[in-house]
Amino acid sequence: MNLTEVSSVTSQVLIGTPTMANDNDLTDEYVLSTQLLSDGEPARCATIHSGKKNLELLSGSQGGIISKFILPDSNDSQKQGSDGISSAGGLEIQPGGANTRHPHQITAILSSSSLNNLPTESSIYVTGCKDGKIRIMDGNTNELKEVLEGHSNAVTSLSWILPQNESAKPWLVSGSWDGTAKIWDIFQNNNSSTCIGTLAGHENTVSVAGLPAESESIRKVVTVSAGIAEGNSIRGHTVRIWTLSDNTNGNNEVTSKIVAQV
Repeated sequence: MNLTEVSSVTSQVLIGTPTMANDNDLTDEYVLSTQLLSDGEPARCATIHSGKKNLELLSGSQGGIISKFILPDSNDSQKQGSDGISSAGGLEIQPGGANTRHPHQITAILSSSSLNNLPTESSIYVTGCKDGKIRIMDGNTNELKEVLEGHSNAVTSLSWILPQNESAKPWLVSGSWDGTAKIWDIFQNNNSSTCIGTLAGHENTVSVAGLPAESESIRKVVTVSAGIAEGNSIRGHTVRIWTLSDNTNGNNEVTSKIVAQV
């Protein structure tokens, strides 16, 4: 299923499919194929998650609610109502129960389904919230597993930082309104997650994305700052590429270094 996820300022999640006029044409347009009605609050973020049987679309709303849409198989017929809104294969609001409601809007959501070496029983998804906290949810039961604290403002961006060696554990990176990105080790054997690094010095809100590892000992991440508004212009909207390496001094902190900046 070829999907593009779009968060919306309404309570609908829109799904587009490419026209596929030319496989090599990057200008192919997407056309709206499905509209999914969520919890009635504006949808702020979405991610695809591999469920037990079907793909799932998880969305986070301004009201702090997670909605789970069970997407139909590509061979299934998908029916839409007269308003063009589909229920897909089913909708669950707060699938993990009432205690999974966030106190503020959910500003980022990320699934572990893209991690090839993660066992099914370890499936998770992670949310970032305007309260500055990161929540780890069980990908099978949708229950809250752990709350990570460290940011002093809203968490607005999440990504995985992958190792070159697939047997090593991925790291989570989070970006925040507080002007920092934080690196987290969340796949420890004792199930207790740890912040292992902070990338500071950003001018404003930080967006993050993991990059391919440079070597078995060096991983890479890119951070983007929203910049600072001065009158009618914005300055300091900077892109930084960082290398991250394990600390050889015996502690859990990673060593970070800016290798490029634009």
